Amino acid sequence: MADYYLGVDYGIRRVAFALIDESNHIVVLEDLVLQKDARDVELDVMTRFVLDRVHTWTWDIVSCVIESPILGGSLNASTAVQMGITAGALSVTLNQHNVRNIFVPSARWKKEVVGKGNAKKEEVMAWAVERWPDQEFKTQDQADALAMAVYAAWREDNA
Repeated sequence: MADYYLGVDYGIRRVAFALIDESNHIVVLEDLVLQKDARDVELDVMTRFVLDRVHTWTWDIVSCVIESPILGGSLNASTAVQMGITAGALSVTLNQHNVRNIFVPSARWKKEVVGKGNAKKEEVMAWAVERWPDQEFKTQDQADALAMAVYAAWREDNA
């Protein structure tokens, strides 16, 4: 049986998933973006989106990387709290389906995967396009999630 690795990129109103196999072939690449007026139901919709996907997957997910919530910087306190709540809800939802997950700071997965800890979004996208030239990336979030899935596989190989 093959091993699979999941990367999850999220925001207050969005979540993207990338699932790869042990050969770094893309198995699942999708995202959900909520409308701005969905703020009161966003967490419920996002966790149901996660549950719907993970519940139907039959793959043996060895490891999942979720980007650590960003605290400080240009975020206001309310946004930072929302990001933390979203990250926690995603982790709990995945744990309920026995998907082992860890939070990883963006600088760490970017350094190991893209080669530069402070890589900009465009650089992550360029890395993804170079690696999978036939893949259509609908959002930057998909490229980030894919990089995190690759990091999850790298981390398992180097543990």
